[in-house]
Parts: sequence; C-alpha cells; structure tokens
Amino acid sequence: GDKSYSVPYLITGFIQCIKEDGEKQAGRDFKDVVITVPARFTQRQRSIYIKAVEKAGLRVVKLINEPTAAVFELLSKYESIRNDVGLILGAVAVLGRLVYDLGGGTFDCSLVQVEDAKTITVLFSDGSNEIGCERFDELVLEYIIKEIEKKGLKCKDRAKCRRSYTSVLKDIRNAKESISKRSVDIDVSKIISGRPEFQVTITETVLYGILEPIIKETLKIVDNM
Repeated sequence: GDKSYSVPYLITGFIQCIKEDGEKQAGRDFKDVVITVPARFTQRQRSIYIKAVEKAGLRVVKLINEPTAAVFELLSKYESIRNDVGLILGAVAVLGRLVYDLGGGTFDCSLVQVEDAKTITVLFSDGSNEIGCERFDELVLEYIIKEIEKKGLKCKDRAKCRRSYTSVLKDIRNAKESISKRSVDIDVSKIISGRPEFQVTITETVLYGILEPIIKETLKIVDNM
C-alpha cells in the first residue's frame, strides 16, 4: 500500500517465516545457522544480511558463497561422490573444479579445490549481479512486445499497468520452465491497448535464441577466471 519498509526489516521477516516453518516440520527449535549469499555480494550487503538473520533469532555460525554451498550439497547428497571425492571435480561443472551457479537474480562461479568430504578451498570467485533468470524473463518480454508491435498493435504503459505485466512475466516464467521439446502459447491480450485476443508462441529455438547472448556473457566471466 502506502507504507515503506527497510530492506533489513523485510529480510528479517522473511527469515522468521522460514525459521518458524522449519521448526514446525523438524519438531524442534533452531538456534545456529549457516547462511549463503551470492559470490558478488559486497561486504555491506553481507553485513546487512547477517544482522537481519540475527534479528530473526538465529546465530550465524558461518556465511559462505552460494557456489561453495552447492559443492557441500553434492558431497552430502550423493554417496558415490562422497566416497570418491575426485568425482566432485567432474560432477559440478566444466573444467573439473568450476561451480557454475546461474540463479534467479545473480550469476556466480567459483573455482574450488576439494580435498576431502569436509575440506573445500575456494581458489577464486566471480560473477555478476546483473545476470539471472529474472533478466531472462525480461528479455522474453521484450521479444513479445516486438511481436505485438509487428502486428501494428500498441502495448499499454507498463508503469500504469504493473499487474498486467507481472501476470505476463509469470506466464513467461512458467513457459520457460516447461518448454522443452515443444512450444508454448502466451496470452498477452492484457498488456495490449483495447485488449484484442492475441497470443505469442515461444518455441525452444526462439527461447534459446533470446537467451544465447546472456549465456555468452556468463562464459566470458568464466573465461576471465
């Protein structure tokens, strides 16, 4: 509505919800926690996050980067990898020791050395706070708007019709996650002036074509490591 909230306040509330849900499922209280952040988080962002978690009633034992957390997850989840640590180097990504982590809002990559099931050394980390799946959704939306304009139709003002655009972005996200080997029709009438019935078809080929430049950006970052 017309209220304003600070970012730390919102993070604290979010963590409190996770804590309460987790405690209900586990049947016990949580005191200590290991938290993860994108590799490119600044020291200020890390500090804000730690303070917010502590205000939620948890003691931060350790803060680690998300790509490193992915390695720990693999070590704890897969028996074959845990028994033969050498496999971890080939299991997580290319080049043997590279963790490639493309998330919702950020891209992170880490070069790691795994000595045993409990010892992981991060040799180098890099990434981008501008590359993530949310950006993918925006690129698909840009493609859809161009397709609408090709038909001589006019799109509504996004600032004035946020809900309509949010709804289309949700449809894009669902299409992106289920498009394998087929096409998906997205109803975009709600963002067109006059609301004529109109659908844009997204195929696997179209989707890959839209996203390829961004994937190349991530590979440049990897190459620079």
